[in-house]
Amino acid sequence: MIQWISYKPCANWGYASRKAAYPQSAVMTDICVHCKKTYSLDLLIRQHVTKSGKQRYYCRPCTRERAARYRDAHRTQCNKTAAAYQRRTREKMRARDRVRYALDRGYIQKPELCTFCKLPLRLEAHHKDYNKPLEVLWLCRSCHADVHRSLRDKQKRLLES
Repeated sequence: MIQWISYKPCANWGYASRKAAYPQSAVMTDICVHCKKTYSLDLLIRQHVTKSGKQRYYCRPCTRERAARYRDAHRTQCNKTAAAYQRRTREKMRARDRVRYALDRGYIQKPELCTFCKLPLRLEAHHKDYNKPLEVLWLCRSCHADVHRSLRDKQKRLLES
């Protein structure tokens, strides 16, 4: 008899979680390169591959600490980058805030199912036009990523021609 593992896309880029891909008895672990503690792979954040091909991981607390040290050491550059991002995405942020406000006030309702795949997963709002902030498609993370991927591919083809 085949035992099916329930599939849910994880929060990272729509790929299935590493934990769901393996049976419960085969928990994969590795060591944080900073604190040298052993963690399951779900609790580690992949950093980079060494020249020898070994994958390096940091645990979440060590990653948080490294990010805080970097922000403290490069405060002005981080502030400039954040301000530039906010200027670049002002329309997007306004639309996102209006959807959140409308949801909180009950002006719009979030459906239970993804518009494309019809699965009951955590949904995200996709705006076709930021000037119409309440006209959104409710998509799961993987379908939302697919939509943006197809939009990027379309833009690339237009630029190449």
